[in-house]
Amino acid sequence: MLLWGWAWEGAERTPAEITSAGWCGTLTSPREVVLSDHAVRLEPATELTRLRRESLHYHSGAALAIPSFEASTANGLRLLLVDPSTGERKTVAESDGRSRLLVDGSLIELFGPGPSHTTRAYPGIDRHWVIESAGAIEVWRLGLPIDQP
Repeated sequence: MLLWGWAWEGAERTPAEITSAGWCGTLTSPREVVLSDHAVRLEPATELTRLRRESLHYHSGAALAIPSFEASTANGLRLLLVDPSTGERKTVAESDGRSRLLVDGSLIELFGPGPSHTTRAYPGIDRHWVIESAGAIEVWRLGLPIDQP
């Protein structure tokens, strides 16, 4: 079974910014509802792997200035927004254990042990993403295939 949700705005944007932009909230990525060990879990829909365009050579703590990406690790991770001009580092999402992270613009979805986590954050031109993990991190740039109509 597939499930979609609606991700509301967090405290990141003011009401005036929302009014000025003319939109608020976004549809989440599709999730599969899975029964495992007598518990219901949500996982990213299998078809989302088709959005992977290229594997990136990424190491923990490096800047990531792309709008859409997926990251996977067996050791847990922490996603941060970093402002290089001020050194400010804001933790957006974190997980222990095997984790899969999907970032699409301002939509952040983290799947791992325990409940999935969805939030919103805006990197903009003055801030970039950083992923930290004690282990190896696989990162893919996401996008639609160019040859599709």
